[in-house]
Amino acid sequence: MNAAGDHKPAIEMITSHDGELHNAGPRVLPIRLTPVPGEAFDSWLERYAARLQARLVDLVEAIGLAGPTKTHDGHSRPAPNWTVALRPVEIDRIARATRVDVELLGSMTLQRYDGMAVRLDLQRRQVSRYQLWGRGSGSRYCPACLAETGGRWPLTWRLSWSFCCLRHHVLLVDQCPGCRRTTRSTRPQMLRIPEPGRCSAPTLEPGRAVGAFADRCRFELARSDTPSVDAADWCLDAQTFVNRLLDRTDKAAAVSAADGTTLSIAEVFADLKAVAGGVLTVLRGEDLDHLPQAVVEQFGTVGVARGPEGRRVQRPGFMAPRTAARMAFAVSKAVEVVGAPDIDTAAERVGWIIDRMRRRGLAISPTSVTRSWGPSTRVLQAIVLRALDTTLRPSDRLRYRTATPRPEYPQSDSTADGIDARAAKLPQQLWPAWALRLMPASGHHFLTFRRVTSTALLLPGCRRHLSALLALLGQPFPWQTFDHVMRKLGRSGDGDTVLGILSALASRLDDAQVPIDYRRRRRLFGSTELLAESLWKASCARAGVVATEGKRRLAERYLLELLTGSPDSPHPPLGPLTKKTGVPYAAFCISLRPALAELLRVAAEQQLADHGLAEPLVWEPPFDWSDARAWPGPHIDSIQPAELQRLLLDERKPLSQAAAALGTSMDHVRLVLIRHPMGPLQPPQGPLRSQRTVRRANLTPEYIAYRYEQCGWSYQRIAKDLRAHRDLVRQLAALAGVTSRPTGRSLRYHIDPKWLAEQYLVQRRNLVDIAAELGMYPGTVGRIAQRLGLPRRPLMAGSNLLHVGGQRVACAEWIRPAFNRRGALLRVERFLTLIEYPTYKEAAKTLNIPGTTLSSQVLQLERDLGVWLLVRAKGSTGQHPLRLTRTGRRFVREAHKALANLRAAYGS
Repeated sequence: MNAAGDHKPAIEMITSHDGELHNAGPRVLPIRLTPVPGEAFDSWLERYAARLQARLVDLVEAIGLAGPTKTHDGHSRPAPNWTVALRPVEIDRIARATRVDVELLGSMTLQRYDGMAVRLDLQRRQVSRYQLWGRGSGSRYCPACLAETGGRWPLTWRLSWSFCCLRHHVLLVDQCPGCRRTTRSTRPQMLRIPEPGRCSAPTLEPGRAVGAFADRCRFELARSDTPSVDAADWCLDAQTFVNRLLDRTDKAAAVSAADGTTLSIAEVFADLKAVAGGVLTVLRGEDLDHLPQAVVEQFGTVGVARGPEGRRVQRPGFMAPRTAARMAFAVSKAVEVVGAPDIDTAAERVGWIIDRMRRRGLAISPTSVTRSWGPSTRVLQAIVLRALDTTLRPSDRLRYRTATPRPEYPQSDSTADGIDARAAKLPQQLWPAWALRLMPASGHHFLTFRRVTSTALLLPGCRRHLSALLALLGQPFPWQTFDHVMRKLGRSGDGDTVLGILSALASRLDDAQVPIDYRRRRRLFGSTELLAESLWKASCARAGVVATEGKRRLAERYLLELLTGSPDSPHPPLGPLTKKTGVPYAAFCISLRPALAELLRVAAEQQLADHGLAEPLVWEPPFDWSDARAWPGPHIDSIQPAELQRLLLDERKPLSQAAAALGTSMDHVRLVLIRHPMGPLQPPQGPLRSQRTVRRANLTPEYIAYRYEQCGWSYQRIAKDLRAHRDLVRQLAALAGVTSRPTGRSLRYHIDPKWLAEQYLVQRRNLVDIAAELGMYPGTVGRIAQRLGLPRRPLMAGSNLLHVGGQRVACAEWIRPAFNRRGALLRVERFLTLIEYPTYKEAAKTLNIPGTTLSSQVLQLERDLGVWLLVRAKGSTGQHPLRLTRTGRRFVREAHKALANLRAAYGS
């Protein structure tokens, strides 16, 4: 073939011994053009044909490729899309004809990115448009780059992931300005000499030729206008992140993820697509206010396209965004999440997307979010779970392990989730020492807490219903009771710590070899008689204890707990432990003589030997299975048995006083007594000063006169407080010379006006605290303050809080809903105090209120505003303290301004 394009055979033919002609391959072209690294194959072909001044079809035949052909019915079959993929034989022919390196030719097709940034159908040489945002055809371009390189098209421009030119800091152009069509989206002009750098799309004017002979647009693409992104660091950073992934030659290369693990490049692109699709789904017009106007004009529509009947035409993000501006914005937000340094930061950055979805009325659950975004990796799923952590129930937080550093979804196959094997490693009630360390200081019954936490250990990684898990352990209560206790635990200040420890313990149980098969023991000993009457009487005789049938039943339950880890039996005569049977059983355990306790232990070991079980009698996991630094409860060994013996036996203190002297709980003392039996405890010497004694001491004429005249109490209230008859109270009041108030007459109280003004206005105490100190009702103190002319401070005001004298108090409109409900100002002031402490627990201690009250008030504040203000603390150690969200920081600034304006308006 000459430079003018004369038709001569480009394929040499040789004659074999049998006289047949065979293809010897293409001849070597006399003029060579080396491709530029990173250049697309079709771009190189066009430049090569232009250099030779030959038609593209002639060059294709000269290098050994098959051009357009005719089908059997005479229709034209277009040439294959070689830019998608080249066959190995085609690469060999091209390399032989052009002397271009084989590896370089292979890197000029999209096959280089197959399985990384695109999915290809190599048989059809097509790009999947439904996976990884593949482009079926077409390419974006940078006009400045085309002008500098003489019309070379980089291969990356064919990817939807290219939206910005890092060399010239401009957005890539989506369409030809001349014909308004996507560049390089039509078949190549095989019968013409190519013109690199010009649009090759055919014109669509009526009356003109069509097909291969159609006139072309021929617009010089280097003259296209495109907006600059010099000041848009978000766009440049996102393209830099994407290009680093595309530049990797190893498709299986590991990329560091937010949870500390690694992902493949394809997995990173899958997560980028999922998050970017979620961004486009919830996008609003105001989100583009900070963008340059030129970028906004190229952005396209915002929101969900609707058809004539109001149905959604297509979910935004399902296919690759059409414009570079739209792609740049979505990917930049996705890079912020996927490229976050840790999972907590990533969860905070993705939270606004989930919040937008919730405001649109979508059902938000751990599975619905990522399902609506499309395929995603375990890392993105963990990020979404961490973002949903504060909205999940405690049981769901355990299921998805959101209290751990790496949340994850449970396995869908219940037969392979390992829960049955874990249940065999668990007693029906949690090990006492673990339950003691996990139980918060108040609000829980120890027996119920042990049952619930043992069942809770089956939740991590489990999709089964609670009723099925309760049946695995034979728990004697419904799943509603479990849910109630877990919710109470979640509201406590130690909920995060307990859930984190339970999740870690469940993981260690799955990996460890537990020496006791509790499921087998429950089956063997749960329905049999463990203590024969003859053995019981013999043991009591040796220990010097009176043998009774009632004590034998208690001792049998004691044996059951030694063998199975729980005193609950599913069968009569023992049955589950109840409130009625729990009190005598607890008294039996703590008053057990050491000799009898040892004999019962020997009897339990004999039961194991009779059944051929070579297992230890009792076992507990070591506490180092959890790396928690602070536990809600005390360590069982923090009490020395000798010190407890001194308090109980020598000083003859009751259990409550002994626990108070040791700074611990009654449950802790009982467990120590069970592990170190001391025998029956003697009753304390001398009368105790009980509450009844205190009430009787106050039943005097002087005390009644003080309550009636100074505090304004009625005779009925005084009698109820002292547990005395009302007539007796009246008689003692008469002895003190008290004049009874006429019925129906307004009460008169003696409160120093100066003291009340100082406490209310200067010290800024609320009426509830003042009333509690005086022993009066808050409403009564409020009426007295109003009668004294004290200016009203709206601590518990309702919707008129920000309206004074018919005028609106100045504040940001978006925080005004926070002041509308009753008790609004108290919630705002306590929130401003809370942010000065690392945890709810410390702030509540300073405010002298329960932690649950403070937590519920902050949640109410967030519900009123419809935003998240805090990233909750993880644990009570301050290792991961409370943090304000971006919206939370704005609220603090605006709330301080609103409170200042409010005080000025009320003159206080």
